[in-house]
Amino acid sequence: MKKLIYLIPVLMLVCSCDWFKLDNQEAWDASIEGKIVDSLTGETIQSEQGNALSVYELGWDNKVAQSWAIKNDGTYKNALVFSGDYEMNTVKANFVADPVNFTLKKGNNTQNFTVTPFVRISGVNISYDSSSKKINATFTVEPAFSTDKVNNIGVVRICVYPDRFVKQSANYCGNDPGAVVTNLEPKKQTVSLSVDTTLPANLQEFQYNRPHYIRIAAIGGHYTGGRLDNTFNQGYYNYSSVYRLENGVVTEVTDW
Repeated sequence: MKKLIYLIPVLMLVCSCDWFKLDNQEAWDASIEGKIVDSLTGETIQSEQGNALSVYELGWDNKVAQSWAIKNDGTYKNALVFSGDYEMNTVKANFVADPVNFTLKKGNNTQNFTVTPFVRISGVNISYDSSSKKINATFTVEPAFSTDKVNNIGVVRICVYPDRFVKQSANYCGNDPGAVVTNLEPKKQTVSLSVDTTLPANLQEFQYNRPHYIRIAAIGGHYTGGRLDNTFNQGYYNYSSVYRLENGVVTEVTDW
């Protein structure tokens, strides 16, 4: 019994130590939002679900990348961050950017990042022809880099999918021959493509009466020593805005 009497105050002392607190870390005290902006046009660079900024919080012995998700319209928002100094140094995205240092204060912050896309898509006009039952698209594409870096514009296509997160890998019309062109010259040019909604190849998308979501995707090719060097764009496509086709009417999706 004496041993138990002497152990009780010792256990109480140990258990009251701060070491045994479940969490003594302060909560997030900042938020940030902004745009990914084209260095030439000043417009936001359209993205796809899965693309993200690589951001590092400075002041630690080891820098660990944080992924801040980019919305389809080229904006981002993160409401769970700490105030402090940061660096944005993205390499796995559909643009090229020099490292940018920035500081977050407590509360709300806005920070835009000026970058260069691989391919620019502009002047998009998408319509539906009820007589031919085709989706028609006309637009301009151009590489953002000089021809010593970009050998061609490798693929340009119309993507169609039943939800607004449509992209080149979420596309039910990839086998439509009129919806894609390849190996274009690396220069500014107008492209016209179409999707035939009556083709058996497009049945998965058009067998039901539902809204369809459309966007243009393009990727540039980079050649070194005569072969494709995927380290340049790493398979990341550039995009137009997303459009919605419903009851023959095409409208741009803006509520991201």
